[in-house]
Amino acid sequence: ATPGDAGGRFTVQLGAFSSRVNAEALLAKARPVASDGRIVASSAGGKPVFRVVAGDWATQAEANAHATALKKSGYTTFVRKLD
Repeated sequence: ATPGDAGGRFTVQLGAFSSRVNAEALLAKARPVASDGRIVASSAGGKPVFRVVAGDWATQAEANAHATALKKSGYTTFVRKLD
């Protein structure tokens, strides 16, 4: 494993919204390039957050490769460690 891969799983985040409707809109738009996309609901500062994420990888390097491919399709992405 490379540094930063100290166990866990990784995903690529395409967006985070306070509105589920907005998250669903991004997910629908991204579906052609992120067929494994999904919405993960959580909270931050006591407020709901709906994250649009794609993929589930064992290493950060694998997630980074997917993030790069999504960026080439015009999406702003970053890699997150799955909780």
